[in-house]
Amino acid sequence: MAARVTGALTHVTGSQRPVGADSAWRGTQDEGSTPPPPGIATPCACAAYSVESRPCCDLDWDMRFPTTQLRQWSVLLCLLAASALTACSQEPQTLTDSTFDRIDAVLEEAAETNGGCALVVWIDGETVYENGFGGLMPETVIPIVSASKWLAGATIMTLVDEGLLSLDDRVTDLFPALEEPLVLVRHLFSHTSGLPGDASVCSDWMLLGDCAAAIAGLQIVTMPGKVFEYGELSMQIGGHLAELATGKTWHELFAERLTQPLDMPDTDYKTFGETTNPVVGGGAQSSALNYARFLQMLLDGGTCGEERILSQEAVAEILTDQLAETAIRPEAGYGIGCWGYRLDPETSRFRFATSPGAYGFIPWIDLDRNLAGVLAANSCYDCVEAYWEEVLSILEETFPLP
Repeated sequence: MAARVTGALTHVTGSQRPVGADSAWRGTQDEGSTPPPPGIATPCACAAYSVESRPCCDLDWDMRFPTTQLRQWSVLLCLLAASALTACSQEPQTLTDSTFDRIDAVLEEAAETNGGCALVVWIDGETVYENGFGGLMPETVIPIVSASKWLAGATIMTLVDEGLLSLDDRVTDLFPALEEPLVLVRHLFSHTSGLPGDASVCSDWMLLGDCAAAIAGLQIVTMPGKVFEYGELSMQIGGHLAELATGKTWHELFAERLTQPLDMPDTDYKTFGETTNPVVGGGAQSSALNYARFLQMLLDGGTCGEERILSQEAVAEILTDQLAETAIRPEAGYGIGCWGYRLDPETSRFRFATSPGAYGFIPWIDLDRNLAGVLAANSCYDCVEAYWEEVLSILEETFPLP
């Protein structure tokens, strides 16, 4: 399904369901509400008409306003309301047909060489672009690999919000199998634990706790907190800490704390089938549409509709550079489960964050544009990176910063 937003109108091609049925009205309507039926005026509709025609300011003048003075006041108020609502009758920044076609062309080329791809872009919670090519659609469920890390970091932060864990807890106090006293919980989710990034010490049939114990037995190779070493192992220990803190499996707490309240039914840790040892930092599957709901929650400061998923402080921590005191680090920053760019020097928080997967699933948020996007492919990151950058360039050109 493709959604084109032209002016203030959204056009749907392919499947004729409402554009992003779970997104087109997000940010302007309460959860579960629907657009008004045809013929029922919305507040913004008043500004589109003169007071004389009054489609939504229609007043029974004689019955409601028996005096000349009140009639004069009512006319004045309606004029003021129409004037005040002019801004909302103006066309918002949206993609023109030509810009939409430019993105289509990029994705069509990407799909030819990568077995399909899809793109979802929301701005201010509204669908700006939603389309798929080569049989891979926005609702197609695929492995997201390292995009799992962002979800895992957010899941851990729900426990931090409740006081069940602290990012500054010493891991050995919670899990004595890891004897190194300098490793903190925050190190596990920012690749600075001192553990190797990857090693073949676990299997699918193990319990997550057994896997964590095996990893804890590995030699610490760098000083905790001082060297960035990207990989999967440290998050396995972090996932088991969450199990110990809640008495639930990672599958259970991930669903209860993240995917169920965010209405992400197609997101879970069953990429490779049922397992008692989910790969916390790389074993999830999702769709572009599902994952976009998570991103929108972050943009909304931790809320989804009227439900709070994360505190504003937790969202800020996820987007805070955890590598400020790291001696050996990449050029980009890293938060809790995500890469970060455009660092705000006053807050040490990222204005642009992403967590790309090795198979080409690339989610991102741009806080300066209030934009959430997901490029979904099932090939390799290097295969689609250039196409993603081209899409970013088009979006930045279309929605320039002040």
